[in-house]
Amino acid sequence: MHYTFTAGADPRPNTAPPHEIVQDAPAGFTIKNARGIFRPTGSVSFDEAVVLVSDAIVFANSKKIVELLVDSTALTGFPSPDTFQRFFAVTAWANTARGGLRIVFVARADMIDPQKFGVTAAANRGLLCEIFTTESEAHAWLDSTKPVATVQP
Repeated sequence: MHYTFTAGADPRPNTAPPHEIVQDAPAGFTIKNARGIFRPTGSVSFDEAVVLVSDAIVFANSKKIVELLVDSTALTGFPSPDTFQRFFAVTAWANTARGGLRIVFVARADMIDPQKFGVTAAANRGLLCEIFTTESEAHAWLDSTKPVATVQP
């Protein structure tokens, strides 16, 4: 089932295409089968990329989406993040997600830490996430993990 969202309204079933563009969503955000998919594009700084993902998380939370795929492969403008930047990013995202969202990232191989430090740091902050180089792996991970309960502040 697909949903259309309008400002201030509850979701309602419709016959939208499989990858639906959602009103008021961050650019590049679609919903398919109740799963948020965010594909940001452009040349940005690392800090701007963190904000883009944070905005997608806020939007997903506002629509009660519990699974979010973030494909950052079309983002350019910054090198592979260092350990501190990874820590900064996942801490911000974990705080924004508030434990109610499973996030899977798709990134270019050169952007993924071989030890997956970010995934570990995120887990230590209550964010269940993973990172892969393909969307098919990302969808498979989401399909294989169990939903988590939403934590309210």
